[in-house]
Amino acid sequence: LVQNKLNYAVLQCIEGAGHEFKHETQMMLIKAAQFGKSFLPECDPEPYVRMCRILRVLNAVRDSKVGLPITYEQLQYLSLQSLLDLLMNRRQYYLAIQVAKYLQVPSSSSILSHWAHYKMQQSQLDHAQVAREIAAKLGRTAGVSYTEIAKKAADQGRTQLAIKLLDYEPRATLQVPLLLHLGQDMVALVKAIESGNTDLVYTVFLHLKENVQLAKFQLDIRKYPLGQSLYLKYCKEHNTRELRDVFTQEDDHESLAACFIHESYDPRNNGLHQAASLVAAQDSFKKARNDFHAGLCEKQLKLLKYQKTLEEKFNRDFVNKSLHDTMKMLLCMAQVKLAEGLRSEYKVPDRRYWWLRIQCLGETEEWVELDKFSKMKKSPIGYEPFVDICLKYKNIHEAQRYMSRVRDDQKVKYFVKLGMMDEARQTAMEQKDLDLLLYVQAKGGDSPETASLIASMSSGRK
Repeated sequence: LVQNKLNYAVLQCIEGAGHEFKHETQMMLIKAAQFGKSFLPECDPEPYVRMCRILRVLNAVRDSKVGLPITYEQLQYLSLQSLLDLLMNRRQYYLAIQVAKYLQVPSSSSILSHWAHYKMQQSQLDHAQVAREIAAKLGRTAGVSYTEIAKKAADQGRTQLAIKLLDYEPRATLQVPLLLHLGQDMVALVKAIESGNTDLVYTVFLHLKENVQLAKFQLDIRKYPLGQSLYLKYCKEHNTRELRDVFTQEDDHESLAACFIHESYDPRNNGLHQAASLVAAQDSFKKARNDFHAGLCEKQLKLLKYQKTLEEKFNRDFVNKSLHDTMKMLLCMAQVKLAEGLRSEYKVPDRRYWWLRIQCLGETEEWVELDKFSKMKKSPIGYEPFVDICLKYKNIHEAQRYMSRVRDDQKVKYFVKLGMMDEARQTAMEQKDLDLLLYVQAKGGDSPETASLIASMSSGRK
């Protein structure tokens, strides 16, 4: 009789069950819908399943212990979220969470947060106890922010509770700023250090410098070695005056001296400040009983003073040049006596001075002077550098002048460098060195005589 209207009848039974308050009538209509559904092969089960879930929720909130006699039509108008809000207002938090889970509504975090705010209002309970209970209930629930709950506690005047709650906040970027706002400066510093976020640590430093006396801050930071290291790094980059204060407090004269030396080479400082910094560095090294470095500072002061004299005399930039560069400038300017004076004053080794003199004569292409210099006395670095400097500036003829004084074990290689293959081959044959003969042959100095000698020496080795 109802075959053509069976689907409509099933939907009407489902809809009717939603409008009933009696459990028995609801059950009868739901069973009737279930029975009719079995004769509909293409019937959508969603309305049936959804109504069963909604009826279970409505029956739960209509219970006398809850006291929400809400109808199906009212629920449709208010929405499920409003129902959860009503339950939270009645402090039915457990039921609200179960309803949210059952109907798959993502509201668990807001319900737990609402419960936490209610829990904070119980002023008769100890701060630590309330914080523990809240943390035990909330755990690591996604969407729950202990920082937001702590802010509410602070707004209600429960500062200590807010501090206890922040211990459970896993995100230091949220935790530290609120701790600073609550006046827990050193706790914030510890949390920032533990997080490993240097930017966060520097944020705490800036806050402390603005709100705490510098001397007290520097004393407090000493209790935290990692924080002290980060503070020193910050001072090196942004405030060397505070860095000196820290080293002075620690009686770290070595580091204080290094700080003064670094300042002496700051391009923003003038000559007077540079000299004063070097004097201060020398005094600090003396206090540290480091006579060697104190002596180096004294020598640098002498060099700086001498460089200023040279600047005034020659109108060239000498100040802040190294000893090597100062001597090189003087040699290139043909001021050999002044360079010799520096060499003697600072005990420059002969080998280093000869290298420098050869380079300068080559750069200025003073070949006659280079020849004179080579004959002054026996070269402590050999005569190969003389050949090299001539080759560097493409003066082959001048380079050949020094070949007679090149060491025997280097002559073949230097003849090859000069392109004198016959002389290279002849020297290698005279020395009867198979490796040198092979080297000459590889560089293009082959000849029948060379090949025969190589074959003979190779067979002799076998």
